Amino acid sequence: MSSEIIRAMTLIVSVLELHMTSRPRIFFLRPSWMWLGMSPRALVIEQSNEEPDAEPAPGKLNQDTTIEEPGEGAGLSAQEVKQGLLQRRTTALLMSPVVQAHTPVPLHRRFKKWLRDMRNVSITRRSIYRGLCGLVNFPGLVLDSQWNRSGVLHFRIRLSRFVRRIQHSKHARHAVKNALGVTLLAVPSFLAQGTPGRTYFKQEHGVWAIISFMYVLEPNTASTWRVGIMRLCGTLIGATFAFVTWVICRENPYGIVTMITAGEILLTWLVRSSTPGVGVVASVTIPPIIFSPYLGLDYTSVIGLAAIRGMQISIGIIGAILVNHFLFPRHCRVMFLSGMAHVLANLTQLYLHLSHRTLHETARTRSGMIRGAKLDLKLREMIARENVLLKQMEHEISLMPKPTILYRNATETIQRIADLMSGLRRIRENVPQKEAITQVLQHRQHTVSCICIVLYTCEHAFRSRRPLPQMLPSPRKAFEALSREVMEAVHNAPRATDIAYAVAENEVLEEMIEALENLISVTRELFGTNQWLFEGSVDYTGSFAPGRSGAETPVIQTPRVSMRRLESFQ
Repeated sequence: MSSEIIRAMTLIVSVLELHMTSRPRIFFLRPSWMWLGMSPRALVIEQSNEEPDAEPAPGKLNQDTTIEEPGEGAGLSAQEVKQGLLQRRTTALLMSPVVQAHTPVPLHRRFKKWLRDMRNVSITRRSIYRGLCGLVNFPGLVLDSQWNRSGVLHFRIRLSRFVRRIQHSKHARHAVKNALGVTLLAVPSFLAQGTPGRTYFKQEHGVWAIISFMYVLEPNTASTWRVGIMRLCGTLIGATFAFVTWVICRENPYGIVTMITAGEILLTWLVRSSTPGVGVVASVTIPPIIFSPYLGLDYTSVIGLAAIRGMQISIGIIGAILVNHFLFPRHCRVMFLSGMAHVLANLTQLYLHLSHRTLHETARTRSGMIRGAKLDLKLREMIARENVLLKQMEHEISLMPKPTILYRNATETIQRIADLMSGLRRIRENVPQKEAITQVLQHRQHTVSCICIVLYTCEHAFRSRRPLPQMLPSPRKAFEALSREVMEAVHNAPRATDIAYAVAENEVLEEMIEALENLISVTRELFGTNQWLFEGSVDYTGSFAPGRSGAETPVIQTPRVSMRRLESFQ
């Protein structure tokens, strides 16, 4: 506590000195979507994890770079690209002829030798056939000789990345869905004058269906269902209110103004509620129905116009739902599970970064601290995105029930692990290097290995939707050994704060291991367990029969759990 206060006071003094010595500056406002009333969650969900980070040059590939869209599973990792380059380079060296030293021949002598050889060649069918075969095979020989050159390889890698980015671009797919839906709904407008389709589109206001389709089509199916239902409810409310207003007021302008003003007050309450789309759509639906005599609409029946409005809106909503479900569908469950795998991968990367800074004193640099803070911030943004997807999944209409409670437990557990890692990052900056790290290096390495294996196993389960292995290494046993050795090492530490930081680190690690055990238990309940004690494997995702839950399977194998398992088996 005292060291933290000293650090805070030092920071305050430095900030005060900078304030006193700096000149006045003018800071211009930064334009943001927040000015338009968009919530931060709406912006977070748009920062999809399907867009990888900036890719390095082909000669400077990073280990964490993957040339694919997350979730596709068909791309090459950076290590695979390196091995492919080495294989091509080796093949090119083996295919190239042996270089022999010789004296250079002048150009005019080589030309004379070529003329002499051409005069001595007798023209026969066989020579003509060989010449034609040589001409046919010449492009292939040139391609073989140039295919593995360094510049061509770099061009191939860049072209492959560009093609894959176009193939798996969510923006391109959404544009295709939008264009296809609008084209299908607008087909009657391109028919000849006087045809039934053209008459229907003109008299029944087919453009309303196109507008409804464009408003309802969202990036994923859950958002499409939610926006579609809200738009349909708003249309029904607006059409009903407009019909009631017409029945009461008819063509009385004062009554119409009074009723519309009263209705807008109620609709404003809906706009300010948790379902703003209903109020907005209802407000937009009312004017075309009530003001049809003033707008020049050739409808004498207000109830008929309201029915046409509802029908066209329904056609647009149904079209958006069908297109979003059958053409490049993006279901929230698939996006959620893939995103959870990426969250666990980043969690493993963050823990490895913390362990590297702890085990290597030279790695405690300012750039390393900045990198750890960026990893922590990125991880929190990804977890926030998973919470948004989970909330959208709860509003999605689906024939197959989804275990949203277990999904929420998994996100809460991962959020807990991320919070503990943030605290661990601050604590380890003050942990004594000699007593708590150097003397117990082997136990620390064992603990780090067990935690990383558990995180990687859960990541693989979320990515492949496959069962977990029945037995996993126990981070709790490794942590107990580490805690015992650390307490013995820091017992005679010269500073009391060293003991305090060591105890704080042990408490954080213990809570983290409890969270890991809970995460494995939830993962087993979601995807099942590959058992060796009984015949076959249990996969809970493909069976509805009652069976053993994931919590009954030993999450972390300890002697007490092993004895209980053996007694139950006997």
